[in-house]
Amino acid sequence: MTMPISGTAPPSGGAVFGERASFDRASFGEGASFIRTKFSRLACFSGTRFRRGAIFDGSEFAGDATFLGTRFNVDASFERTRFAENTLFVESAFEDGAWFTDAALGAGAEFCRSEFRGSASFEGIQAEGSLRFSGAETGARMFGGAKCVVNLENMILLRPGEVSFSLVNIERISFFGTDLSKIIFEGVSWPEDKA
Repeated sequence: MTMPISGTAPPSGGAVFGERASFDRASFGEGASFIRTKFSRLACFSGTRFRRGAIFDGSEFAGDATFLGTRFNVDASFERTRFAENTLFVESAFEDGAWFTDAALGAGAEFCRSEFRGSASFEGIQAEGSLRFSGAETGARMFGGAKCVVNLENMILLRPGEVSFSLVNIERISFFGTDLSKIIFEGVSWPEDKA
């Protein structure tokens, strides 16, 4: 694991990573706290495993953030986190809750072939650029887990024409207060009409 650290903790708390921060293939046995941490450049969590939860609340990712094949065994919380550049969650697994409430997404964010098995909240997020949710081409669709209830309410989408849901199960998703008029839906599972 490469983890260059520069600087000290800011007055508000949290660590500062001045250069590239790599937690590739790291395993956190206890709860990992990155509360109010500042990642000044690229942050990589490829193949990282969080066995007892991960808290990134109030953190700032000034460069690209990559979560490739990352596994969150217990809750993963990114509430009020700021992602300035490209944010990728590719083939990651959220075994329990995933909380992105009031997060800010910058240049672009992609949740690609990731699994959400517990509840997830993206309520109140602000997406400045593109936002993409795409499931696997074969097998279960994203958000198709038995316990998966997803809150996508009151989202602020500055480029709604660049927001898409592809191969996603939206049967248990709430979009209340979110303008869906320009969002792209492709190959999604809609709720059945019980009337």
